[in-house]
Amino acid sequence: EGGVNGDSGELSFSSGFAHDGNSGPITLFTGDSSSGSAGNIDLKVGRALSRDRPHIGGSVSLNAGDSYGPDSFGGDVQIGAGSGVNEWHDGGKGGTLLFHGGSARGSGHFDNGGGVSIISGDAAHGTSGDLLIKSGSSNLASSGSIVISTSDAGSEGVSGALSFRTGSSTS
Repeated sequence: EGGVNGDSGELSFSSGFAHDGNSGPITLFTGDSSSGSAGNIDLKVGRALSRDRPHIGGSVSLNAGDSYGPDSFGGDVQIGAGSGVNEWHDGGKGGTLLFHGGSARGSGHFDNGGGVSIISGDAAHGTSGDLLIKSGSSNLASSGSIVISTSDAGSEGVSGALSFRTGSSTS
């Protein structure tokens, strides 16, 4: 904890540099539970609380590693909600994966909420990455729906537009 006018300390984890082999992994996990819920892992950035000057809340960055050299593959980022597994009784419900932009709670007309962008990777010479939006399947019941909608507007605005378009070709 920092002083009244000071900064709080830095916390850094690193597995170190490897000259001729693989660098070591960093694993962070909670234990299993045989009779209760498994523990959570909360990663949270502190709030910027000054009321007399502008500040920015801290960011969270999650990046896979780059790879350099012949036949290189960049690292993957996998984020998945948990499975609910109960093969003998009701109660097997999967967890929800939610991406949510930040809310704007200012009183100004241009205090806009944060956006959510999902963009596939660019390619210098090959084909860029695909973007797939697909609902899950079901062995017995219905598959999930896909809903694309804008929300209602306030009294001084209009509801956001839906735009679908493809890119152009230069050949």
